[in-house]
Amino acid sequence: GHTDEATAATCVQLADVLQELGQSEEAGIFMTRALNIREQIGHSSDAAVRQVREQWKTLAAASMEFDPVSAGETLPHISKRSAESYLHGWKERKQEAQKKEIK
Repeated sequence: GHTDEATAATCVQLADVLQELGQSEEAGIFMTRALNIREQIGHSSDAAVRQVREQWKTLAAASMEFDPVSAGETLPHISKRSAESYLHGWKERKQEAQKKEIK
């Protein structure tokens, strides 16, 4: 059933696999479900509940450490000067250059 010990164990296993695959958000969903099932079955001070809660905290901490650059999902941002920035002040620079040429 939905609130069975086997369902909670399966959710924990799924969360572990998803974490290994780098899908922390999805893993957190299954770990939360496993925690809810374990709490419904037993008391919140039960050893199995404490173990799942500890795994969930570890999973949550691991998902906060995700770096999209090292995972290859994005490139680091490198600031470039836009083409427009070269145009600002262009007339003044041109006039100054002409004045220097005249002198």
